[in-house]
Amino acid sequence: MTLYPTRYGTRLVTLADLKAEHHPDKMHPEFARRLFAWIESQGGKVGIGGSWRDDGTQPDKPGFAPEGKSFHQYQQFPSGVYFAAVDLVVRDPGKVHRAPRWDEVPVQGSAQAKFWGVHCNVSTESWHMQPVINHIPGYDGLDGWQGWINQGQPDLEIGYGLKELDMKLVNPPQRIYDSRNTRQLTDGQIVIVKVPGAAVPAAFVNITVTGAVRKGYATAWSGNTQIPNVSNLNYQPAESICNTSWVPLTATNTFSVYVHSGCQLIVDLQATAS
Repeated sequence: MTLYPTRYGTRLVTLADLKAEHHPDKMHPEFARRLFAWIESQGGKVGIGGSWRDDGTQPDKPGFAPEGKSFHQYQQFPSGVYFAAVDLVVRDPGKVHRAPRWDEVPVQGSAQAKFWGVHCNVSTESWHMQPVINHIPGYDGLDGWQGWINQGQPDLEIGYGLKELDMKLVNPPQRIYDSRNTRQLTDGQIVIVKVPGAAVPAAFVNITVTGAVRKGYATAWSGNTQIPNVSNLNYQPAESICNTSWVPLTATNTFSVYVHSGCQLIVDLQATAS
């Protein structure tokens, strides 16, 4: 299990714990995606530090949350108010975890920063991670936060700064789960599906539901977090219906599927990502 540091003490938590404590639901969704992708890529070396600003030090000025109302600072995007900076902390085994050195985080404009879509706020502290927006024409070289302010505080571009996954087809496709071989799933049941072979970050699967007694939906996700409020498949009674989805995997090459109402569930593996 990969463990990540949190705050500036000695506490280590799982990635799920880290997300639960630091409220990614209140971050800009694209920023949260980039931030946690970068943290996860560090394999337990880097986590989120700091805490809610309720100690009398939070400035009351535009661009910052009122006292005690935010984890670090927020920014106003057209689609809403979200966090736009967090503090990072480096794991230091046997000692108190510490703030990163300059050479431990992707500095502004570096290839690593652009790769992951995050950067250091070089105008203040090295461990402030903020959305990369230096790709905006005319603002290269500016501090990311200031360039974003000057540009009218735009929402982040979806997908920017993250490497595209390489897809490897499974030929022929492989059936990796079939509830008909055991028993029909019940209302609200969650099953864990194992993807065979070497560890990969994601799988492209075909999900089929048949024999449902009531209408419902199925949701596939990594299983490392709470069930997301989305569906991969919506089904009606007595119909057979399927849909394909990319699903992120856990470190043990598994993902979870939730069924809202009882049905038979079939999962076929079509491709993996590397």
